[in-house]
Amino acid sequence: MFDLDLKKIIKQSPVTSVLIMISVMVYLLSVIVFHTFQLDSLQALAIGAYNPAYVAYYNNFLSLLLSNFIHFGILHLLMNCYSMYGLGKFLERVFDIKYMSVICLCSALSTSGLQYVIYLLSGGYGSNSVSAGMSGIVFGMFGSIGALALMNKGVFELVFKSLASQVFILFAISLIIPNISFMGHLCGMIGGFVSTYIILQYKNKSNRLVN
Repeated sequence: MFDLDLKKIIKQSPVTSVLIMISVMVYLLSVIVFHTFQLDSLQALAIGAYNPAYVAYYNNFLSLLLSNFIHFGILHLLMNCYSMYGLGKFLERVFDIKYMSVICLCSALSTSGLQYVIYLLSGGYGSNSVSAGMSGIVFGMFGSIGALALMNKGVFELVFKSLASQVFILFAISLIIPNISFMGHLCGMIGGFVSTYIILQYKNKSNRLVN
């Protein structure tokens, strides 16, 4: 049963809760500004959605982070919030606020940041696309679980395997439907995996030093 005790939810999953609240507030602000519940690409771009050419020509590097909290419509927002709540609630039982914040920040920045690097190296990849939404962070959380499964096995491996088929389907859908950013999801997952792997290596090394 879905837990509606907000105080309990925020206490158990503070980082996830803050990310969801920011996204909801940004969406409500976009509704007020543009008088619509469904943003088009130009409207989303105007409030911080990601486009590599826009970043390059106008030095709009803030969009590399801000774009993660912008959503095109209510369904887009609700789907991402639902997915983030489930994965975030699980991860915040494993990591404290500091490490969880690092994982989410790395996932957010890599979602657009790695795409921007690809754009610079390729000379124009993704220049006609406008992307936004928390799905990169959601995939980063899945990447984080992948790192946990790789290094710790046990319950993390079971959770990873149970989610793998769903993630595979989502990747397949993002390849078929042009409005969904396959590269953004992949880059977000890489950010979550790498940041978690480094954190786990650091924690293991610290434990060995203490012992």
